Amino acid sequence: NPQATWSYDGVILFTSPRSGALNSVPASGGPTTSVTKPVKQSRHFAPRFLPNSRKFLFTAEGLQRGILIGSLDGNEPKRIVPVATVGDSAAEYLAPGWLVRVRQNSLIAQHFDAERGELTGDVVTLAQSVGVDPSTMAGAFSVASSGSIAWRTGTGRRQLVWLDRSGKEAGTFGPPNDNTMGNLELSPDGKRAGI
Repeated sequence: NPQATWSYDGVILFTSPRSGALNSVPASGGPTTSVTKPVKQSRHFAPRFLPNSRKFLFTAEGLQRGILIGSLDGNEPKRIVPVATVGDSAAEYLAPGWLVRVRQNSLIAQHFDAERGELTGDVVTLAQSVGVDPSTMAGAFSVASSGSIAWRTGTGRRQLVWLDRSGKEAGTFGPPNDNTMGNLELSPDGKRAGI
């Protein structure tokens, strides 16, 4: 689930759908604590704990847009990477010391100092044509604590189609798309659709 993460110390960090903040709760149960404070019209999501289990990566949209590093201690989050386009994903930590994410549908890695929250060195491309779900910014990859990484390329092209009342295809809408297409809404006149 891109909206929650569980630390080795038994803390669950999750996205609050109401406030847009990240909240923590002990895995054994107990009170929920807000650990980030999004600015107006922003939302924090896709948390991922770093190895020390006190710091975590997360993604922000809206006015705070980017990949940030936060702390359960309540320190001010630090922006690591600005996220600019639909082809960009949330980030994951790959031991020992890499930040992995999808940028413009390429799976990339860059050296990352988790203590200082800084990227260094050149970007390394691991794979091309890796999809991103635009509604959650989840990339089609996964990182294991062992240091292994798996990804999926060729996510499959999707095509929106118009159907008549009998269910027969009556035409297509826009070009085929490699990314997940969700939140479709038809115009009131029924002649246009937006994603």
